[in-house]
Amino acid sequence: MSFLKQDFKIFQYGEQTHPVRDWLTLLIFSAILLATSIIWNVYLFSKIASGEMLSGVTSAPVEVFDNANLMKVEGVFKRRAILESGYESGDFAFTDPSR
Repeated sequence: MSFLKQDFKIFQYGEQTHPVRDWLTLLIFSAILLATSIIWNVYLFSKIASGEMLSGVTSAPVEVFDNANLMKVEGVFKRRAILESGYESGDFAFTDPSR
């Protein structure tokens, strides 16, 4: 096991520990990461808020939906509304299969 001690000597403290140094290193590294994240998010927010695109690739506008499909969906909702009104008005009689 002595070969492991030699290979990982750079990760050992030695005779004295330095918790203040370790905590300061951790806090400074965390502060740098936090600042980088905040700067990146502010940059992206300002770019999007101004209406710019994130990528340089531009494409032709794509038609969002087809009117024929929209009419099919409206038809489905109309049929459901008719069925719902039938249930509410009592036009449909429910029979209990257990009786």
